[in-house]
Amino acid sequence: MNVPKLRFKEFTDEWNTIDLSETFNYFSTNSLSREKLADSGIIKNIHYGDIHKKYGCIVDMKKEVSSYIKDPNYNNKYEKCQNNDLIFADASEDYDGIGKAIEIVNVNESVVSGLHTILVRDNLKLFSPRFKGYYFNSPIIHNQIKIQANGFKVFSNITFDTTQKFKLEDILQEQNEKSTVINQYDILSSTANGLFLQSEYFNKQAASENNIGYKILRRNQLVLSPQNLWMGNININDKYDIGIVSPSYKIFNINTSIINIKYFNNWIRTPRALYEYMISSEQGASIVRRNLNIDLFNSIIIKLPPINIQNKIGENIYSFNRLIELESNKLIKLQKLKKGLMQNMFV
Repeated sequence: MNVPKLRFKEFTDEWNTIDLSETFNYFSTNSLSREKLADSGIIKNIHYGDIHKKYGCIVDMKKEVSSYIKDPNYNNKYEKCQNNDLIFADASEDYDGIGKAIEIVNVNESVVSGLHTILVRDNLKLFSPRFKGYYFNSPIIHNQIKIQANGFKVFSNITFDTTQKFKLEDILQEQNEKSTVINQYDILSSTANGLFLQSEYFNKQAASENNIGYKILRRNQLVLSPQNLWMGNININDKYDIGIVSPSYKIFNINTSIINIKYFNNWIRTPRALYEYMISSEQGASIVRRNLNIDLFNSIIIKLPPINIQNKIGENIYSFNRLIELESNKLIKLQKLKKGLMQNMFV
């Protein structure tokens, strides 16, 4: 039966299936930025940022909304909101926030739906008042909305239909700068787990004592292993000002007018990128080594949003990664503390 697992005992009927395209009317909304709003005025305005940060599922327009259109001469050409209208946020700073909805109540003055929102009205009156707000934010419904939204709008006003395509050869320029004296700089090791000082990674210097002719790797350059690229041995040097790596590695400058380095640093190990490396590498003599075909590598296509959007995405992901790193370090310290306490609490 088409019924929820948990329900009030007086309800026994099955739930009906409806077509939202026939049930709801959808209205266009204004694009007024936060700078064009004020704390007082004639027309109230619902901004998508407030849907995410301030409002719950049901919003009392009389008590909770105090954002107005600043321009007293604003000529509104958009549909005014009515009681029990549903307003969706069609953009978010994270994937989970896409499609968050509010149902508005106590509409007693002029209200319009604003930037990055969708105004929806149940003209067939199939939904009871105050039900829609909770229903469309329930996990089973909201997850469907997120799936439908995937690839269209994720971060603020990003629309991926303006994505451009570039080949890696447009982005990367191979470099061949080499050391001229022994131990000219610290020796670095590029691995599938990241870029490290070789002395720390192996607890010793594993390279040849004569490292004249090693390739010089500078900050914000990309380094990869042609034999192990397919396993994810590719890194952007964002840790060290300068170092040297084995001559077997390839080093590239990155064209930052096309791609944001932090954005690129996350792309290079995506499943899609790893797949492209695989088909660009040919089976070698060893089962764990595949030799990179540099022409195929240079022909790999990457789709990029405009650089300002890349900047925002790159900074957001960098912040998340930094937070994960800090929390991971905190966890390690707590585990050591726990181990010490356990050793002293029991005999």
